[in-house]
Amino acid sequence: MDVGLAIRLLRMESRMKQKELAQRLAISQAQVSDWERNIKLPPMKHFLKLPEIFKVSIVVTANELFSRKDYQVE
Repeated sequence: MDVGLAIRLLRMESRMKQKELAQRLAISQAQVSDWERNIKLPPMKHFLKLPEIFKVSIVVTANELFSRKDYQVE
């Protein structure tokens, strides 16, 4: 599973719209859309907030994120 799909599935399981997730992270809905379509990866500061928002462990999503060669920590 890729990062974008993981974020999308977690969001959908939480019955949350992209707009709501964006508001919780204080970002634009377009940024959430870019993550879910794997156009961009979430910056670490936002990535680390996802487990709290979705009430899940960060381990699975982190493994997917860090396995990508093009990921850079900001």
